[in-house]
Amino acid sequence: MNDKNIEIKKFLKAIDEEKITNLSFNESLEKIKILTEYFEDRKEDIDLELGLEVYEKTIRLISHCREKLDVVKSKKKEIDKKYDDLLKNNDQLS
Repeated sequence: MNDKNIEIKKFLKAIDEEKITNLSFNESLEKIKILTEYFEDRKEDIDLELGLEVYEKTIRLISHCREKLDVVKSKKKEIDKKYDDLLKNNDQLS
């Protein structure tokens, strides 16, 4: 096993499920970038089992980002509704 494979294995162990749930959106994107570089750098020299682990963790991080985006989208809708209500109330007062 080469040094890069050892590095990526350590990286994978360092980002367990609990740590993923506590990552910010940007932290998750950074980790996704590091993991995708594993495939980009090795195009033909990919360890099958390790590649599967990298892929699985990447998908989990993408899912986490999607969850974060859903929360932001929901909060934005709430804020937009409050703003619309404020405008309606302001129009009624005029």
